[in-house]
Amino acid sequence: NLRRVCDDFALAEASSWLCYHSGSIDKDELKAILTRKGAACDGLTFSDEDAEDLLESFDTNGDGVLQLTEFIELMLSFDDDGEET
Repeated sequence: NLRRVCDDFALAEASSWLCYHSGSIDKDELKAILTRKGAACDGLTFSDEDAEDLLESFDTNGDGVLQLTEFIELMLSFDDDGEET
């Protein structure tokens, strides 16, 4: 299903970023990943405020960035219509 492919794409992109860059995803990187995912799969856009809100909500260890496990929780929080649950 298209939704699964899009989620896999975003997860693969985030995993690649984590492996080859800083080991975490900051607000700007999160916005870029979600914007590319949204544009490619859902036609959604994400603002700086959206990325900040998501980062605040899913940064469970409070370090100001998302680790892979936190990013996975974020991706799992979206329903089939791309809306946060």
